[in-house]
Amino acid sequence: MEPGKRGETALEVFVDGALTKIYNESSGRSKDQKSIREACKSILDTLREDHGETPVSTPLSKELAQKILEPLRLSCGVDIPRIMEPALACLHKLVGHAYLQAESSTSGRLDDATVTSQVVQMVCKCGENSTDAVQLAVIRALLTVATAEHFIVHGDCLMQAVRTVFNVAIGSDTPDIQRTAKSALLQMLNTVVKRVTQQPLVTSSSRTSEVGGSATPSKAAAPLQTVPEIPPATDASQSSSEQAAAGSTGEASANRSAAEVHESADAQANGGESAQPVSGPPSRIPSLASPSQNDAPHEQEAVHAEAGVPLPGAAGGPGAGSDVLRDTRTAQLASLAEQADIRGLEKALDQMEVERAQSQAVSKPGGSKGEDAKERDVRRVLMRERRAAAWRHLTTSERDVLTVLTAVCKMAARETGIGAVEQYMHAGKLLALDLLVQVLENPTHNWSTVRPEFCEQLRQPLCLALLRNSLSPYDEAFATAARLFNTILQQPKLRHGMKAEMGAFYPLLLLRTLETDRPEAPQLYSVLEVLNTLGRNGQMMVDLFVNYDCDLQAANLFERTLRGISKIIRRTENAALGQMFGSAPQGPSRAKALALQALLAILQSLDAWAEPMKEAGDAAAADELAGATSSAPSGKSASDGSASETAHFEAIKEQKSSLENGIAAFNRDPVKGMAGLKAAGLVQDTPESAATFLRKNNAALDKVQLGQYLGHGNAIEVAVMHAYIDMEAFAGLQVDAALRQLLKTFRLPGEAQQIDRVMEKFAERYLRDNPDSFSTADAPYLLACGGV
Repeated sequence: MEPGKRGETALEVFVDGALTKIYNESSGRSKDQKSIREACKSILDTLREDHGETPVSTPLSKELAQKILEPLRLSCGVDIPRIMEPALACLHKLVGHAYLQAESSTSGRLDDATVTSQVVQMVCKCGENSTDAVQLAVIRALLTVATAEHFIVHGDCLMQAVRTVFNVAIGSDTPDIQRTAKSALLQMLNTVVKRVTQQPLVTSSSRTSEVGGSATPSKAAAPLQTVPEIPPATDASQSSSEQAAAGSTGEASANRSAAEVHESADAQANGGESAQPVSGPPSRIPSLASPSQNDAPHEQEAVHAEAGVPLPGAAGGPGAGSDVLRDTRTAQLASLAEQADIRGLEKALDQMEVERAQSQAVSKPGGSKGEDAKERDVRRVLMRERRAAAWRHLTTSERDVLTVLTAVCKMAARETGIGAVEQYMHAGKLLALDLLVQVLENPTHNWSTVRPEFCEQLRQPLCLALLRNSLSPYDEAFATAARLFNTILQQPKLRHGMKAEMGAFYPLLLLRTLETDRPEAPQLYSVLEVLNTLGRNGQMMVDLFVNYDCDLQAANLFERTLRGISKIIRRTENAALGQMFGSAPQGPSRAKALALQALLAILQSLDAWAEPMKEAGDAAAADELAGATSSAPSGKSASDGSASETAHFEAIKEQKSSLENGIAAFNRDPVKGMAGLKAAGLVQDTPESAATFLRKNNAALDKVQLGQYLGHGNAIEVAVMHAYIDMEAFAGLQVDAALRQLLKTFRLPGEAQQIDRVMEKFAERYLRDNPDSFSTADAPYLLACGGV
């Protein structure tokens, strides 16, 4: 067939030409090619008969669109490159020139027979072909589909488009095609993410209500407290990288709906509740360069609510009862991180999500389904209900971003091995990590405008990706994970409510390499480069010190960072220790240079952060010397506020040092250690206070020494042991389960008399919680002794 005389419209030009080429190329005798020829001839005859009489409007009518799509669908269904290529080019132009305009349903199901699902399925079907020309046409068509403003895909359609380009990026044998596919992925997901990150800012009052600026604190999530910044904020995370966007997954979500893809990440619906800061009085260093405190009180309220820091003088609220649990979780995650126990950290993070779901279920009115839930899998029920409730409160654009980023995080968290297939999966893992970093680093995305509900949902997938790569033996994966962690730290909205998690990832990703005796050179370079970036953010350094070094239950992250950097500088000066860099060229000198740069960056950023405070102090001192008594009150007030805040943190830090020394002494000699803790004022001279201390700091205590202390025969230790066991709750548990719960926190001593005292108290407490189980305490005592 020869091309007919075409009109001047773009539709007639490319549709006539494409269908004519498809008609001529489908010259085979097969049934499929015969159907293609008939469909092409039908639509060509229709277009040529109507030429000049009925102008084609934009967008196409539903009937005409279906007629044009029919031969294209048949062409994409045959595995013949010379037929598929013009069909893909035609689809690309139909969408690109806005002749096809549509928006898929919220779920974007592929079987709903809409124009969007039909186009996506046609193009993705061609993605199975390995010909370079076809793959390039697939990339071009899907890029247009995903980025067009008049042809919007959601849910499954979006995931299928991204997944197809992702598979081409890791599966193509041509480097040029791989680079093109990766660039297309960045553009596609950059467009999707912009729909959330570039939304207009909400008002201060509505933002306060979304974050939870009211007096209802979160039950489990501790925020990473942000001290109000003194100098203008400088975003050290902004890098001049090319384009940034997120990638897709290449594995098991082929036919699942968007909700199912999202559900796999144990999503969280705790947005809307604020969280209390770290234990101790609220820290708020006043901004001496800002207007007076009487100005804009509502703005201060919104800022503090968003940062998770209560206003000075605010009531403690009902969240005080969750402080012990929150501190315990922080200490537990820190302890597991020090042991590099990845599986234990995964279980602990999962348990935190269960506790958040349980706290919400308890707080729901009419939510007393306790008996029903016990007969079912409580954990699954709670998490499923929580995900469903959270999903309903998200916008369509937020669901799209979460669906895609969750899939990318799952791919980045995949554990790869050895083999031909695993090589492809490892390439996908590296690509997914790189996409995550670039989408979060992209300066065009304003993450401060996203809603807390969205950030809550994104928390666990990001934590899983970080956790699975924190001990990766692959240098590239570890380096990209460290960059991802740095990017999250630089975004206050993303790290909000993740104090415990960030306190675990920081030692795993950064401090472990700094403190080890023989670090791997590539990983050491990656860590020092990340610290170089973090160190330029003075606000981040202050937040690190306030939230961790000044928290009695957290690790000294800031102090250990400085010690680790100094250690690298000192070690690289010793030629004998240069062997740790192996064959790396100029390893010691490069490591020393990076360490010095990181240390200098930290000092300079802290100096710049404190500059307004120093200027105010100098001005107050000059006024005092000049005898300017009339102006002294205002300057003195600001200066006194700064001094009192400094004294407050110094007191906390001193108390923490005393606590660490006391715990170390307890782990050497528990009786003398407890006496020292009481002398230092950290423990009151009562059994209840000592028992509370032992439970609160259980993660840092030696379990054997704790068992020896609880089994001691002196009256004081016996009273502490009784108070310690009385804090347990055994109601509804079998004897073996209750005993297992008790012995998770300490090791039984070795002497029979010591074990006997513990078992007697255990039996008494068990019978008190379960009065109908036994007539006397002798029965649980005998069962417990038998179990031991």
